[in-house]
Amino acid sequence: MMVFAFRKKYHKPSSVDMICPECETTFVAASVPANRQCAKCVSVLEPLKGFYERHPELKDKDNDFPEDLMDDLK
Repeated sequence: MMVFAFRKKYHKPSSVDMICPECETTFVAASVPANRQCAKCVSVLEPLKGFYERHPELKDKDNDFPEDLMDDLK
C-alpha cells in the first residue's frame, strides 16, 4: 500500500490539459483527441498552462453577462 501512495504522490501525468485558441473549448488531459485538434473548429490545440499569457487579447475580451445576473442569486 505504501508503494501506491508513493507512486501517486510523485507520478506526473504524461499529457497536459489543452485549449482551442479559436473557440476556447478546454480539454482535460484524458479527453485530448489523438490528433490534438478541436472537434468543433478543427484548430490545433495548445497547452492550457500559460495560454492567456501567450494570448493577452483573449484574456481582456469583454464578457456579455446580463446586468441582473447577481439579482437572481439574492
